[in-house]
Amino acid sequence: MGTAVLPLSALDLDGATESYYDVEKLIYKICHDFQKRFGGDFDELVADANSYYMKAYCAKTFDSTKSRFSTWVRNAVWRGLLDSHTRARR
Repeated sequence: MGTAVLPLSALDLDGATESYYDVEKLIYKICHDFQKRFGGDFDELVADANSYYMKAYCAKTFDSTKSRFSTWVRNAVWRGLLDSHTRARR
């Protein structure tokens, strides 16, 4: 039986947790704005937003020469929520 491979090392997980605490209020604001515009359950939006944040953080697509970290997080989370909203409407 093989060992499970974790997607994040312990150092990456600490970095993800630390950066999450830096943008936690931003994620809640994004969810609140999204709920005002499109509706939906706030708790589900927050759960989805956290998932999209972690996916974006693990993908390591952030480039500090192109944008600020908060702008990158906002775009990643908003687009993820919008994609899931569009898929649910179909």
